[in-house]
Amino acid sequence: MADNWDDDEFPDALVVLDDPEFWSCLEEAEQLVRPLCLASFMLQHDNNTLSDVTFCFQQLFDAFSTSSYSETLTGLLEKRWADCEQPLFMLAFALDVKRLEVLNQLPARVVDELTNFALLYYRKLFDKDAPSIKGEMSEWINGKYISSGKCTKDFEGLETPPLAAFWQVAKGTKMRHGRNFALCELALSIFAMGVNTATCERYFSELALIHTARRNRLAAEKARKLLLFDDKYGNASFGEESRWSRKSGS
Repeated sequence: MADNWDDDEFPDALVVLDDPEFWSCLEEAEQLVRPLCLASFMLQHDNNTLSDVTFCFQQLFDAFSTSSYSETLTGLLEKRWADCEQPLFMLAFALDVKRLEVLNQLPARVVDELTNFALLYYRKLFDKDAPSIKGEMSEWINGKYISSGKCTKDFEGLETPPLAAFWQVAKGTKMRHGRNFALCELALSIFAMGVNTATCERYFSELALIHTARRNRLAAEKARKLLLFDDKYGNASFGEESRWSRKSGS
């Protein structure tokens, strides 16, 4: 191609391919798009957890903060993060066994906050106190709460999602040994919380609606019912003769 740069018939639109700045910008764009693609891939599954969402935030922030557009991009990301219930999201991230190695690097102040979050949400979700949960959370962060070697890969292929299965086994082990298991109950409740799932997105897609806060005013349950109604009655208005026309005698 380089031999044809001076050709009169060479397309002007392709001249940019000889510009080093173009390739530099393209490489930077790739670095920004990659975590967005990862987040899109991860969050289109039905069994997403709050930990998965938090992980995506982390990956996006790491990519955006090193970009020449960091001020704008991180500002948008922080605005979205500010709309989340941050203590709950961080607690979910901390209770994900896949992130356990990260917890060992946390400063003591953050560890204290996480133990406080654990107590706060246990009270909130179960409407009772759990004096042992701060100690359980501390043991979890320090890698002493369960026997080493267990991971979510041991529970793949089951009907129960891997994280829930992991904490169910942990709870059963604690109960058999007469140990406190409040943290297991908390983790199971948190990982039972749904995020915007692929199923929900498919409902809106089939209704030809855009799933955004600004343009979509339908609650998920209402959208589900509309879809079911459309499946049952949507074809009644079409075809040679509908049930409504038969009823009216037309």
